[in-house]
Amino acid sequence: MKKIEIEPRSREEALRYAKIGDIMPLDHLSPEELKKVGPELKQLNPKLEIAVGGIEAKRIPEYAPFVDIIVISAPYYANPLDLTTKIEKIGEKA
Repeated sequence: MKKIEIEPRSREEALRYAKIGDIMPLDHLSPEELKKVGPELKQLNPKLEIAVGGIEAKRIPEYAPFVDIIVISAPYYANPLDLTTKIEKIGEKA
């Protein structure tokens, strides 16, 4: 299935294009703005998925109630994790 993603530059554009899009990234809006415009967009297109990205991981709880998709790249830039693994063959005694 193919989807149409439209990234508006303003609230007005978001409302104008809501009916024809499947996914709408609204990275430039604050959680307070999303709380207001989200229901309006969903009323115009109930299947529209509202997305945000480019936010800090600690801010996810602020955005989560108002969006369907959160894109975050923090795991790619995190410090490496040091793991030690010991593998033993099952059934053999050490």
